[in-house]
Amino acid sequence: MSKFDGFISDAESESQLRRTGCGVQTLLEKLAEDDADQVRAALGRADITHQAISRALKRRGLTVSAFTVGRHRRGICSCPEGEQ
Repeated sequence: MSKFDGFISDAESESQLRRTGCGVQTLLEKLAEDDADQVRAALGRADITHQAISRALKRRGLTVSAFTVGRHRRGICSCPEGEQ
């Protein structure tokens, strides 16, 4: 028996368990509309880095990693299609 017997099945199960939604989308849904609009505006500006957005959120007591911001911006997060 190989260490990798059933690997695909395990990976599929893990993938389904970890789908909790995009951290950026979750944050936006919790914010007041005006606040969410400001975050969306920053997300849409190429001159503001992922790290800068993450740090600005952290200063406001909100934790979203720069990696998560980057995935959201590139459209490779778990948001429904077209919501990035």
